[in-house]
Amino acid sequence: MLLSRGGMSWFGGFAGGLIAGLWLMHRRRLPLIPVLAAATPGLAIGHAIGRIGCFLVGDDYGRPTDLPWAVAFPDGLPPTTVPVHPTQLYEAAVLVPIALLLLRWRRETRPDRVVLAAYLMLAGALRFAIEFIRVNERVVAELSVAHLASLAAIVAGIALLLRSQALYGWKERVG
Repeated sequence: MLLSRGGMSWFGGFAGGLIAGLWLMHRRRLPLIPVLAAATPGLAIGHAIGRIGCFLVGDDYGRPTDLPWAVAFPDGLPPTTVPVHPTQLYEAAVLVPIALLLLRWRRETRPDRVVLAAYLMLAGALRFAIEFIRVNERVVAELSVAHLASLAAIVAGIALLLRSQALYGWKERVG
């Protein structure tokens, strides 16, 4: 079966989920920014769980290392008997505190645009950094496709913050 081992890219799943969500929000006339901001803690937790799944199947691992927590994936995607960075666990370990921060900010009624922007920038920066020790094809200079997608998320988050400041002077409230 095509998806019996690794599955599909997180970015592809995110894009598909986002398109479906946007369609549903439009159909039900739900406010875009508040709904997306409300989803951010769950997105971060879901992403962390997905990364644990990647670890369990041996997908998305890092470069070879001699660190004591290095892992070999002889049945991985692709297989490796050389100990490598478990980048999936690195990412999962940072996504949980990001989710908790976003949840706290939502409870503190931080502006929805700020919460959504923070998610985009933090998740994007995390993946961007981890990509330097992952085994992925480089497509532009030393950057992978995931690097470029991460940069797009960071830029979108910055644009959202700048727009929030221009529109609301940082005083927007969840509502």
